[in-house]
Amino acid sequence: MVLTNVLGPALLVRETLPHLRESKGRIVITGSVAGVRNTPGNLYSVTNWAPHAPAENTRLLVGKDGVGVTVVAPGVVDTRFRTSAAAPPRRRRQ
Repeated sequence: MVLTNVLGPALLVRETLPHLRESKGRIVITGSVAGVRNTPGNLYSVTNWAPHAPAENTRLLVGKDGVGVTVVAPGVVDTRFRTSAAAPPRRRRQ
């Protein structure tokens, strides 16, 4: 999660910024509503908050150059991952 959600956007910005400045393009970073609405003790929320910071930092850096910055923050998606994550943890037999 840390490599994908923290380091991934930083590397994306670093590698694409020169080209985006030339083309006046737009960088789109995927975050998550989980990053905006944290839940206690949830590393997933912490790592999904991380893309918002480099997006804002990049927007401040290149907005004057005509480069757009967007954070897409999807909400809850009904998947097996979500279902299993919401289930109470099983107790180990002793």
